[in-house]
Amino acid sequence: MQAAYLKPAVLRHHEVPGHFKEVFILSGYRPVSSSVAQCVRSIFSWNNETLNVWSHLLGSLAFLSMAVGAVSEFGVSDPAVWPLYLFLLASVLYPLASALAHMFNVLSREARDVCFFIDYAAIAFYGHCATCAYSAYSLPGHMMAPAPQLLLLAASTATAIWGVWTSCRTRFMPRCSPNLRAPTSNSALRYQTPTCNHQPPIRKNQDPIKKNQDPIKKIKIPSKRIKIP
Repeated sequence: MQAAYLKPAVLRHHEVPGHFKEVFILSGYRPVSSSVAQCVRSIFSWNNETLNVWSHLLGSLAFLSMAVGAVSEFGVSDPAVWPLYLFLLASVLYPLASALAHMFNVLSREARDVCFFIDYAAIAFYGHCATCAYSAYSLPGHMMAPAPQLLLLAASTATAIWGVWTSCRTRFMPRCSPNLRAPTSNSALRYQTPTCNHQPPIRKNQDPIKKNQDPIKKIKIPSKRIKIP
């Protein structure tokens, strides 16, 4: 009983519902409909999400340390450092949101979608805050004016909203949907996705029954031994 508590079971891809499967990942899945306690405990054992959770969580803590150091050094009264603090805040939040999404995405199907909705929003928020810091500190001199800065921030806001919306929509699209394959119809990648299950075309005047025959079987091996002088 204690060993099972310390090492939660992991499943193979055929043991989990399709919505929880990842392409090309065959094993290491956590049980679906896990409790909050089981999700937290799972990050201390080896599974598909162990590195995802810890890499993002440690990154969030590193940026939190930088943010605390910046506040202690520069204070909060100077408006010139506010864009920096906004960027550091986003740098703390988006890996934290990603760590939580990877940790709790097996609570249920609805919870999985909500977790990654928050993850997408946090990434978009980080991109927008990075644009705010860029507009405050790194724009060329001839663009350091209210009009270009407002135009840049408006474009960043629109891009962030559009990115979150389109990313969330993909959670409800079937894999290998024609809408997703159309932009890459000439790419070889579409023929490498197992869920698409594309079949090779039949050549002209080729018998469809014989098209999958092994060519090695057509090689004739001489029955007599060849004597080497």
